[in-house]
Amino acid sequence: MIGRTDGGGAIVGGRAADGNPPPTATAGSLGLRPLEVHMLHRSSAALLCGALSLPAQSFVVDLANGPGTDFTSLAAALQFVPDGATIQVRAGDYQEFVQLDGKGVTIVADPGVNIVAPLVAVGILVRHLSPAQTVVLRGLNLQSTALGVTSAGMTIEDNQGQVFVDGMSGAGGRYMLVANSASVLIARSSFVAPNQTAVTAVDCEAVFDRCTIQELAVTGGSWQFANCSLSGRSGFFTNGGNALTMNGGAVRVLGGQLAGGASLGGAQGAAVVGSGDVRVATGTQVTGAIAPTINFSTAPMPHLSSAIVPGGGYVEATLHGPVGQLAVLLIATRSLPQTVPGLDPIWLDGATFAVQAFGVPGASAPVVSVTQVPAAPGLSGLALVWQGLGFDANGALSVGNPVWYVLP
Repeated sequence: MIGRTDGGGAIVGGRAADGNPPPTATAGSLGLRPLEVHMLHRSSAALLCGALSLPAQSFVVDLANGPGTDFTSLAAALQFVPDGATIQVRAGDYQEFVQLDGKGVTIVADPGVNIVAPLVAVGILVRHLSPAQTVVLRGLNLQSTALGVTSAGMTIEDNQGQVFVDGMSGAGGRYMLVANSASVLIARSSFVAPNQTAVTAVDCEAVFDRCTIQELAVTGGSWQFANCSLSGRSGFFTNGGNALTMNGGAVRVLGGQLAGGASLGGAQGAAVVGSGDVRVATGTQVTGAIAPTINFSTAPMPHLSSAIVPGGGYVEATLHGPVGQLAVLLIATRSLPQTVPGLDPIWLDGATFAVQAFGVPGASAPVVSVTQVPAAPGLSGLALVWQGLGFDANGALSVGNPVWYVLP
């Protein structure tokens, strides 16, 4: 089903992807009267209006000290700006160490912002956030001074608050440690490091969306990988690398690929080795062996993806499956993950969530919503989150992965 938006970004109507009404979904099937559905839709506009009413604390970092500059160093800005501030970073190569230790801020980078770490040092560190603190990093490129040879690192550890990372790339290799954190969401980012595991993941509740990871090691925790490429390193007369190595924990893979590294003159790497639980959504590409010590299963699951509509100003959220069963697409501002017995975590703020669309997905006709995201300085850094719910043939509820968009 495709919804249209009113001026505030709320879905106020919908049609099936083929132009016809959804075959069986009705307001009554959700236990809601039409007026209740309308009011929920309106609340998605209200959450944006509420965010606009918050006092904005914005600062500009510009290495070139252009008009309106508050700081010429990002490290200096982080030392002096108050908790909860938004920092707009202008293009440039910032050769410094970015440390957020117990401080919640939003950093929104213009195109061409590079954090240049010295040699193999960690370039970005986020740690010790309280439950009330949030860090948002949007559009930062992370690279090493030895481009294409060594790798730059990022560490996220010991956080009770929420961490968003959106659009991290850059020249050379990147690696990451994410550990002992309550809520981590990473999107559209690439972690490929020569001769080492690119992502080491320890005891977190985390979601990766549209990321590229070459060799992933998981110890404990709960991890979701949606629309990601998880692969092992290629081998040349050596065996290919393993895509996922587990030491306990639970992993869910929704779409994308999970593939052991290919090899010329050696054996292909495994898709998964070690011990732990791995659930894979139907349709995910899996290549390579699954170790017998892995509790591995494949099943239909609600699977959500998102994209910016060409031309900007709108975000399209697409809920795939389960095919032939009722599916519901929700929107809200961000929240720490909420645990519901028997279900995967809910990442939506219960005070602001809205039903955006619902319907019965077909094999090539998912449930789709299109949300207008207004360009307003007071909204910069605001994270909108979508999540889908689905029912199986027996009426059992399942929860899809969250996807999110950080307003520039």
